[in-house]
Amino acid sequence: MEVSQYLSVFMDECREHLQTLNESLLELEKNPEDQTIMDRIFRSAHTLKGASATMGFNRLANLTHAMEDVLSKLRSKELKLTAEITGTMFQALDLVEMLVRNIGDGKEGEVDTNNIVRDLKGLVFEKPMPQEAPQERRINLQLRYTEADHVEVSKSVAEGLNLFHLELTIVENCVLKGARTFMIFRDLERLGTVIKSAPSAKDLEDEKFDEKFSVAILTTLSLEEMQSKVSNFMDVAKVITNAPELDKLLQEKRTRENTILDKNKSAGSQTVRVDIRKLDELMNLVGELVISRARLEAMGSVIGSKDLDEVVEQVGRLTIDLRDSVLKARMMPIETVFSRFPRLVRDLSKELGKEIELEIHGGDTELDRTVIDEIGDPMIHIMRNSIDHGIEPTEIRRQNNKSGKGKITLRAYQEGNNVVIMVADDGRGFNVQKVKEKAIKQGLTTLEQAADMSDDKILEFTFLPGFSTAEKVTDLSGRGVGMDVVRTKVIALGGTISINSKLGEGSTVFIRLPLTMMIIQTLLVEIGREVYAIPSSYIDQIINLAPYEIRMLRNQEVCMFRGELLPLFRLQDILETPFAKNREHEELDVVVLRVADRQIGCIVDRLLPQRDVVIKSLGGFLGSIKGIAGATILGDGRVALILDIREVA
Repeated sequence: MEVSQYLSVFMDECREHLQTLNESLLELEKNPEDQTIMDRIFRSAHTLKGASATMGFNRLANLTHAMEDVLSKLRSKELKLTAEITGTMFQALDLVEMLVRNIGDGKEGEVDTNNIVRDLKGLVFEKPMPQEAPQERRINLQLRYTEADHVEVSKSVAEGLNLFHLELTIVENCVLKGARTFMIFRDLERLGTVIKSAPSAKDLEDEKFDEKFSVAILTTLSLEEMQSKVSNFMDVAKVITNAPELDKLLQEKRTRENTILDKNKSAGSQTVRVDIRKLDELMNLVGELVISRARLEAMGSVIGSKDLDEVVEQVGRLTIDLRDSVLKARMMPIETVFSRFPRLVRDLSKELGKEIELEIHGGDTELDRTVIDEIGDPMIHIMRNSIDHGIEPTEIRRQNNKSGKGKITLRAYQEGNNVVIMVADDGRGFNVQKVKEKAIKQGLTTLEQAADMSDDKILEFTFLPGFSTAEKVTDLSGRGVGMDVVRTKVIALGGTISINSKLGEGSTVFIRLPLTMMIIQTLLVEIGREVYAIPSSYIDQIINLAPYEIRMLRNQEVCMFRGELLPLFRLQDILETPFAKNREHEELDVVVLRVADRQIGCIVDRLLPQRDVVIKSLGGFLGSIKGIAGATILGDGRVALILDIREVA
């Protein structure tokens, strides 16, 4: 078999099963008696073992086989779930994840699995099996009919026979239950024809039942006569007799079959695996179509043909529908990122000796696949900081009149064209004064500048490389260590990050990310002879401002907006682009932008219509330019630069 042909499918399935195993094992640790969770874990391990053996990855197959042996013993109650078993299983899962990652890189042989396989086998063969009290067996006493059974019974009833269901209870501690049941069946055959039993006749003979069993019988006797005669059978303590309706039996059968059919349908896959590169290519084609649509609109406005305008309008609608469909195809629930954090919190809280509860909300919020792939590592940095330096040890929390168990809340929700990810903890919070003193000490700001800064602005220093207020930097984190990496990655994804904190009560990190990075809605503005695009996700409002309404405050132009001071920036000064004409006595167009939690006003020369634009890279020759997120092609063929508002403002 050509392994490479199926490797990508195998890798995807491995990741799915690993996620299931991690999540289910965490659930099982909290609910060790839940058989449903145990069955789910066993199925995933069994499937993973079979798939890896089929593909010829023997190390992975041997490891998952050893895990399956332990799970089998747990399912059969021959082993009892302990902290040692849970810990070993998690270690095995970590090694499975490493093996899967190495298989993708063609390096399976570099991982040694002998020690963990030996530990797993030791759990099965070397540990004494704890004896549990025998549990009462639950026997299914329901009599079920097939279509053929229903036909035969209907024929017999039409000939004058009666159908009765009997539920018999034999005396407690009956000696030789199997033999006594045989005698009861022999006596029943004298009264009519026994057509069914539950459990089966074989199980009854082998005494695989408690004291109860059910029987279906066709007879000429009446219900009262049957009840009276069976009650007098030897060792029968109780008998319940009823006459079922044939139509009801048939309906129950069909309902049962429909339920099974529905389960099978839901179990069937309704998805198709598609290489992400094909979606990228499709998105690029849609992007070119968006550009062509803009050119058509520009041509239509020049030609002035009604027929052409109608076609352009229809093409525009179809392009928007196609764009939305492709964007949805690229979307994935953020749960695929969130699912790794329960295990992270569990492991680190045990390592640090802390009690931490994790709450997750909004896992079904969707993001572009590109963003999903990149946001995982920054989220891990933030979670590690919260666990290590945010949540206090149990004793300190109780001294501060807090619950001994810390709480981390992970939440995602959509806000306009952005998705907001919030990581909140009820820990010690940031000491803003300490951050300010450290920033002054490192020469990042002056005492006078720091005095005018808000707490949120001061906390932005923690995103600078190497900035940390932690007295003790651990292997896990140090508030600020790694946060510069987080900020760099978030900015690269077109997002923003901010921190809110209150000393002694906890901290909240907000990450705002665009839904997609390929096609965005923008407002086109003209400055001099140049056209720039401002992403609509940053725009709060557009206002007109008379020159006399502008005031100077500490060398900064400001105006009153909704009862508050709004700082103003002239984009022509920042971008070094002169105005096309003198507008000292005319009203100015101001685009009010919201960047993180603050508002600013950008004065532009002229407002142009909103446009969906395709973000194009500036290429290797120009590289990365501060304040420019990329470029796009307008309908008239001109190139417009897309502003990175976070850098420009």
